Amino acid sequence: MKNLLLPLLFAIYSLSSAQSFSVAVPRVETPPTIDGELNDPCWNKAVRIQLSNLLGKTGEPSQKTEVLLAHNDASLFIAFICYEERVKEIIANQKQRDLDVWRDDCVEIFLSPHPPDYFHFIVNPIGTQQEEINRDAKWNAAWEAKTKILHDRWQVEIAIPFSSIPLPKNITSEWRANFCREERPNDELSSWTS
Repeated sequence: MKNLLLPLLFAIYSLSSAQSFSVAVPRVETPPTIDGELNDPCWNKAVRIQLSNLLGKTGEPSQKTEVLLAHNDASLFIAFICYEERVKEIIANQKQRDLDVWRDDCVEIFLSPHPPDYFHFIVNPIGTQQEEINRDAKWNAAWEAKTKILHDRWQVEIAIPFSSIPLPKNITSEWRANFCREERPNDELSSWTS
């Protein structure tokens, strides 16, 4: 997992001890409208990262995935742009929240503001959400995700309010994180870090 920095300076670091990456997540004054469009001005200020690690296979992912990150005092904002040359073959069968969304094409977010505990958020191309805390699927958080499927990609826009996740009083502005994509047409799992 990689690292992330918060309020005034919010940074995300990789979860992986083998790979050490970090990014400073910029603070934005005006939050995005969570509608899957990605046309809000705040996304122009967001830090962009690529999911360049292909897990379980050699080489680079065949389908590019970009992750955009920003925050304000209340929430962490995350957008995924999942390019797909076979967009008609994406799998998005799960329509019930918290029920094996990971079996579909999906994006995953792992946040660990106080290791070893972590929060896991999943969204498929039709906007079905799933979340866990330390593999406990009974945990539910109030977060928002909207998706849009286009001719050459699908994208998701996410807001995770800091108030929706249990954070200790002594939380730092440096978080560990990873971002992943399950891409079913080519059977690929890509991530920010391995």
